Amino acid sequence: DTPLHTVVKMMLQKQDRLTEFVPSFKEMGYQERLAFFKNEFDTVEALLKQGYDFPAQNSQGKTIFHELCADWHNGAKQKDILYRQLLRLIF
Repeated sequence: DTPLHTVVKMMLQKQDRLTEFVPSFKEMGYQERLAFFKNEFDTVEALLKQGYDFPAQNSQGKTIFHELCADWHNGAKQKDILYRQLLRLIF
């Protein structure tokens, strides 16, 4: 995986763990949820500022967009906040 793939996968796994093991996470507002991912968003932003090629493919030929959409149907509402912020950073 590329560095960006790695960070996004970590974020998605963290999102899943928070949703499953922290009951109050589901009830939090937009900004409160994003605060849980500050370090990861900072890393993504730094990679993009350095000119990282976000359409780059990993060894399986998948771009970061594949990672973001891979399991959208599972818990889409819970992941919506995370996806929106990542897409704002990328675009």
